[in-house]
Amino acid sequence: MQHSRASILYRSLLVLLFLFLSCTGCRKETNNTQQENYYYNKAILALNDNKPADAYIWLEKALQQDASQAEVHFQLGKILRQRGANKQAYKELTRAVALKQNYTEAQKELADFLISQQAFQSAIRLCRQYLKNQGPDPDI
Repeated sequence: MQHSRASILYRSLLVLLFLFLSCTGCRKETNNTQQENYYYNKAILALNDNKPADAYIWLEKALQQDASQAEVHFQLGKILRQRGANKQAYKELTRAVALKQNYTEAQKELADFLISQQAFQSAIRLCRQYLKNQGPDPDI
């Protein structure tokens, strides 16, 4: 009987250890997400206050935490476009669309950018893809 109690106790400890380690991993991921959202939210507040230089810094910090945030790439692309950094703006806008294929706002911004750069064939391809995914749109 003693052996089975030890076995049950051992199994229970293993389960508790597993649960503890699982929750610790989840908490870390949640903290990263909260920090990313914090940086992104600070950037949006800076943009609303007409402080794109500050927003750029916050967005860069958000990307350091997680480079797979389409919204962050989109906002960076818009800021870089306003600064006239066209190569970097194109890179960020393209990345935003690649990360989130149905990101209509990013697709429209990228199409507008391509038209401004006289890259008409690329803009047409992007608009066709947009219409295929979204359906008719009076803005396109």
